[in-house]
Amino acid sequence: MDKMNGLRTRIDKLDDTILSALEERFAIAEEIGAGKRERNMPVRDVKREREIYDRIGAYRYSDGLREVYSEVFAQSRRLQK
Repeated sequence: MDKMNGLRTRIDKLDDTILSALEERFAIAEEIGAGKRERNMPVRDVKREREIYDRIGAYRYSDGLREVYSEVFAQSRRLQK
């Protein structure tokens, strides 16, 4: 059980890092949204999303990561409106 607790502690630390990075990403998305509104640009940038999905394809768990990023993109678009 000690090994499992150690692994869970590592996951907790990674979760903290992920959550902090997502908060920063969403704050930046809000800034991008303000710039898009000033320039009358659409919120959705399919080309940019495709570029990120292409980068994700290089990772071992790319299918799961694509699902996660689909939600990240959706939240980012909500924040940009």
